[in-house]
Formats: sequence, structure tokens, C-alpha cells
Amino acid sequence: MQFLALMNLRKILFSFISFLLIGSTLAQQADSLKKILDTTKDVEARTSVYIRLSNIYQNTNTDTSVYYLNKARSLAREFQLEKYSGKIGVSYADILVMQDSLDKALKEYSNAKPAIIEDGDEEVLAKLYLVTGNIYLTNDNYARALEEYNHGLLLSEQNGYHYLTPHFYNNTGSIYHSIESYKKAYENYSKAAELFKSNADSVNLAVAFANIADVYIKTGQYALAREYLIEAKTLYQNTGNTVRLSEIYVSFADLARKQGQLKEAFHYIVLSEKEMAKDQKLYRGPLAGIVSLQLLNKGIICFELDSLDKAESALMECYHISTEKGFYSNASRAALQLSKLYERKGNVDQALLFFKNYDHYSDKASNNKKLKQLAQNELAYAIEKQKKAQEIVLLEARNQQIRTYWIFITGIISFIFLSILLFLLLRLEKSKRLRLIESKKSIEKDLEYRNKELATGVLFQMKKNELVLETSKKLKKLKLENEANARIVNDIISTLDTDPATDLGEEFDIRFKDVHTGFYKSLGDEYPGLTTNELRLCAFLRLNMNTKDISAITYQSTNSITVARHRLRQKFNLDKEASLAGFLSRF
Repeated sequence: MQFLALMNLRKILFSFISFLLIGSTLAQQADSLKKILDTTKDVEARTSVYIRLSNIYQNTNTDTSVYYLNKARSLAREFQLEKYSGKIGVSYADILVMQDSLDKALKEYSNAKPAIIEDGDEEVLAKLYLVTGNIYLTNDNYARALEEYNHGLLLSEQNGYHYLTPHFYNNTGSIYHSIESYKKAYENYSKAAELFKSNADSVNLAVAFANIADVYIKTGQYALAREYLIEAKTLYQNTGNTVRLSEIYVSFADLARKQGQLKEAFHYIVLSEKEMAKDQKLYRGPLAGIVSLQLLNKGIICFELDSLDKAESALMECYHISTEKGFYSNASRAALQLSKLYERKGNVDQALLFFKNYDHYSDKASNNKKLKQLAQNELAYAIEKQKKAQEIVLLEARNQQIRTYWIFITGIISFIFLSILLFLLLRLEKSKRLRLIESKKSIEKDLEYRNKELATGVLFQMKKNELVLETSKKLKKLKLENEANARIVNDIISTLDTDPATDLGEEFDIRFKDVHTGFYKSLGDEYPGLTTNELRLCAFLRLNMNTKDISAITYQSTNSITVARHRLRQKFNLDKEASLAGFLSRF
């Protein structure tokens, strides 16, 4: 039958956008995220957690997944958290795809795309182009599918998303496969297989092998087709991917039927049904298309085996699924086969009804010759448009390279100029620092010299005073018989005993002020209650003189000096541990 040659056995790779954490089981992630909800009231944190919980339950419990998404969307709308709208929309769309609601999913993806672009997350955007392209391809909108794939492929190759790139090649191959351009389909499938192999991605390598096998089936190269189907089947069995294994058995059935081995073909359909009934957790994508094709093959094979009741059941189920989901190609084929089946049964009314249905859905399907030619023309236009767009991109890239070159040259010149300027400034600054250091050293040396000079003068005066006192003591001990001599000695003693400390203090003040300019003023301004003697005591302490030396200069006992020091500490509010001399050194 001619329409069987048009049967679409292409395998489309759906790659959904995931915002899940990696490194722990989903159950552990869910428990951890729920604890966060119990402990935080931060709106953004809760919104993010709701989205991640939705993604966790996406494969196991869509109702729970939608529940958390609704929570996230409610918070995002209430508090105007626009940055989460893209992620929420994408998660809704992923669920709709798995529920085979492709039109609704496409609308959600399209609404989410501006927010994803606004976020600037090019990896998520590349995935988005892949999924939307897949939906357009599933709906036979080849030109739009190619446009989405080209956008995504460009992003993937520019940013090095190596795990995504082969998906675009595989699904582009499915476009050419659909319009019977098998050479280009084979080239794209082979490129995808090569990249999947280099990525050690066994599951998707098997998909590429299955697609290559379907090309060989279409072109009558059955031996090569079988080799690739066996390779794909082995890979799927090793990974436990039951849905994909079910698809492979449909391809085996198609190959066996084309070789006239109807019983073997039916055997493969039975194997396909058994695999489809198993656990489907490893498959993320719409199942209705696979089931529809499986039932269509079963119905055709049973019809050719003259098992009309089984054929009627399978074809009727295929017809209902296909009309409900918009698979118009499969719907028209199932209707035509049902028309022939009822004709063979002698039910003319049903045969006529389904022939009319076949005519109706054939007009909607894109695989009849007229619409296929239109699709090919649209595809050619899209390819040319993309080619021109790429030429513009390349031209812009060359211009950007030239601009970048001149910017680089200008940058180098500016860098050299600034480096020289910076070097000169640093050298000037270094010279200034050296001059300042030398000046400071000179001032410090001068101050040290003058302090030494002052200290030497004080010590000299101390020695002089000690000599005067000692001479006075000796004269007092001297006993003179001559009254006139005694009177002269007593006058000398009286002169010596006249307080020399007064003149010494005044002379000391003059010299100290000359060396330590502003000491008396600064100290007096901050502590206005200090007496002249206390200020002078502070000056002695500033010169690091000890109590004994100060006692000798001032003609006061060491006990008096100790008491005076204590009073100063009280006026300055100093602790016992604090150094009085250190305190005075800052004035």
C-alpha cells in the first residue's frame, strides 16, 4: 500500500528545561526543600522552592507538580516577581508536553520565552528553542521547526553546550526525513550519532541509530537497517529505556512487513506493546504519537494477516487518539485502512463513512503530495533565509573583529601611555617620599641634638648646684676665731643658700620652649588647672628625667616629687598601669 511508504517513524528528542539540584535523590531533595518552606517566610525563597519541588514531582506525580507550580505562580503574581515568570511558564509547558497537550504547551513556552531572554540565560533559551522546535516538527510545521533549531544550534555551538548540539542535528534530520529528503536526513542523523558517541550519551546515540535505520528502511536498504536497529535495541536494553525500546520494535515490525514477514512483524508489535506497558520513568516526552504509530502498524499487519477484529480494534483506537491529538497524517491513514476493512466485512455504510473521514483528514495532513511540496518550498525559503541571516551574522562578526582589533591596538597604546605616566608619577611620588623621610630624619636628629643639649645644660646646672650646696655645708662646719672672718664666711654662706632654683627654672623654661615649641601651650589648653611648677614637672618628665634628678634640680625632696607626680596622674585621669612620660610625649 502506497501510504505505508509515507509512514513517519522519525524519533524526536525532547529535552526539557530542568531547574533541579544534582547530587542527591529526588526524595531527599524534596524533604530538604520542604524543610526550607517550614523555616523561611522570604517570598522569593519560597517561590524558588515551589518551582524546584514542582520539577521534582514532574515525572512521578503531575498533580503534585502542578500544585507547587500554582503556589509559585500565585506568589510571583502577588508580589510582582517577574524574574520567576519564565521558569514557571516553562515548567507548566513541560508538564503539558508530557500530557500530550502540545498546542497548550507551545503557547506556554512562547509566553515564557521573553522572560528567559530577559534573564540572559542562553543555555535555558537554547533548550527552549529545542523543545518548541520539536512541537512544530510534531505538528508538521517544518519551516518553523527549522527556524527554532537553527537559533538553538547557534547558541549551543557559540557557548559550547556540547550535550545539546547533537539534539539539534538529530531533529533537523527528522525534518528532512519528513519531506523524504533522505540524503540530508542521513547526514544530520550521522552527525548527531557522532556527537552523541563523543559525549558517551548511549540513550540518545540509540535514537540516532534508530533514525538512520528508518532512513535505510525508506530507501530499501534492509540489511543495513537491521544492523542499526539491532545496535539501537542493545543500547536501549542496556539502559532500561522501555518506551524507546517499544519504538524500536515498531521499526522492526515495519522492516519485517516490508520484507513480507507478516508473522514476524506481528511478533515485534506484541513486543512493542509489552515494553510500552512497563515502567516509563526514563522517558520524558509525549507518548500519544508513539502509541498512535504502534496501533496503526498493528492494525495494518493484522489486516494483512486477515485478523480483522484485532485490526479493527487497533485502527479504531489509533483513529481516536490521532483525531484527538491532531495527528492528522495517522488519522487519515487509520481512516483509509478502516474503510478497506469495513469494505472487506461488507459494511458499506461504515466503509463510506471512513473513506469520507480519510478525505477530510488528508486535507488537513501535511504529507499528501501537494502539501508536502508546499512544506518543501517553505523549508527551502527558510533555509535561504537562515543562510542570509548567517551571512549577515558572519559579516557583523568580521566587522566586530576589525573593531575589536582597533580597540585592542588603541588599548595597547593607551596602556603604554598610562604605564609611562604611572611610572613617572610613581617615581615623583617616591622622590617626594624620600625627601619627606630625609626631612623627617633631619628634624628628628635636630630635635635629638637639642634635647641632648638641653639635658646636658640641666645636668651641668645640677652639678653646679650640688657644688654650691656642698661648699655651703663645708663652710658651715668651719669654725673661725676671727670675728671679722666669721662674718665674711657667713655672708658667703647666705649668698650660696639663696635659692638658685628660681633662676635655673626660668632658664630651663626658656630652653625647653625653644626645643619643644607649643608643649606648655597644648598641655595648658587641655588641662588649664595646671600650676607653673606642675607644668615644669611635666617638662622634666617629657625629657624622661627620673625623680632623683628632678629633686636635685628643683631643691625638693624625692618624696615631694613623688607626691607631685601622683597629683598629675589624678589630674590626667591615668590608670596605674599607664606611663606618665608616655602620656606627655604626645603633646
